[in-house]
Amino acid sequence: MNYKITSSAVAMAMALACVCSHALSASTPREEIMADKMLSTANHRYYPEPDRTVKIAQAPKDYVPFHISTYARHGSRYLISKSDYENALAPILSADKAGVLSPTGKIVKDRLLKIKSMADEKRYGELTPGGAEQHRGIARRMYSNFPEIFADSVAVTARSTNVLRCVMSMMAECLELQSINPTLKINHDASEADMYKLNDYRCADSLIRKYRHIINPYVDTFKARLDGNRLMSELYTDADWVKKNIPDPHKKLWDFFYVASNMQSHTDPDLDLMWVLTPEECYQCWLVNNVQWYLTSGDSPLTGREMQYQQANLLRDFIEDGDNYAKSREQGATLRFGHESIVLPTVVLMELDDYDYVTDDIFTLSDNWANYHIFPMAANIQWVFYANPDAPDSDILVRALLNEKDVRLPVKSDIAPFYRWNDVSDYYKAKLTSHGR
Repeated sequence: MNYKITSSAVAMAMALACVCSHALSASTPREEIMADKMLSTANHRYYPEPDRTVKIAQAPKDYVPFHISTYARHGSRYLISKSDYENALAPILSADKAGVLSPTGKIVKDRLLKIKSMADEKRYGELTPGGAEQHRGIARRMYSNFPEIFADSVAVTARSTNVLRCVMSMMAECLELQSINPTLKINHDASEADMYKLNDYRCADSLIRKYRHIINPYVDTFKARLDGNRLMSELYTDADWVKKNIPDPHKKLWDFFYVASNMQSHTDPDLDLMWVLTPEECYQCWLVNNVQWYLTSGDSPLTGREMQYQQANLLRDFIEDGDNYAKSREQGATLRFGHESIVLPTVVLMELDDYDYVTDDIFTLSDNWANYHIFPMAANIQWVFYANPDAPDSDILVRALLNEKDVRLPVKSDIAPFYRWNDVSDYYKAKLTSHGR
């Protein structure tokens, strides 16, 4: 069965006319990936810069931005585990030793050895230069879009999880802001003290353990559907050797896709491997990824509709921060840095656009929910607050942006994509309280 959250249905209907990043489209995920197979890389996707010719929506008359509150994923990185590279490389090296590598296989071998050598220099999981540049670009556009927020001597508070790639992403963004306006008073930190709200991994791990018996079989089912035979024929010249030495070509397709999808994190074009894969193979691999992330972070009855609450502390922090600035109306910025595993459930919990989609029919999930729009490398949620400086008693307004594009919030508004902060704050507080958070 498919469900839709009804508590916000009226608000969603009223907001349909607004310009949003995830408006309903005739294109299906299959069609989109057939047109651009890099979308299939989902959470490994290189951050897509916004179209600079498209201007963001203008605020209602006399309202100006005074505060921004964000959560951003780290930028592009090396793969985290050495085994990720080794799993893709092992059959290639065996085939090379047996003399059955194709010309394509030899190119693949050289590129895999090169990236593994780079990662072996104690860089597993570390930020790449491209990842740092993604955050510098976000900082530049944030300043350009909302210059009133970053006026002289304004305080900027930046906090990161204590993972190095996140810390480096924070520093790239903060240093870029400081270079644009040296008078900004930036305070940054990365400590276990803030982990409960920047990455509540204890809650997340507990929920995943609770539902692992449901998650794993679905993921395994989709992986088993992969057809790796074409890739095997592309990489190896001896079908008999493949049959004897690679009994699980579907697993080897997944291993290869996993590494190939992350090669875009490096700016060296000689590391690209996605050209080896067909759009159909990419789409089938994406189905595995999409199901796994939905069951670990989406709003599914199969996982008790609990997964969205794993980062409830972060939403609570957004609300408290917003309430404080709405009351004081002081200029300032609150910047947070972490991971895609926090961005995704938070987007669902916030009910941004249609990402709070509810279903227990995993086999039709891909017709209605696509993760690649949500959490590329450097994915970010921005709440921007507006006030009328000439009317102290006027409502505070807020807009939400996902990856720098306006998205709908789950409350009524006659000025969407702008919403009255009191409505937004009250809605989320009620939602968290009803769930005991």
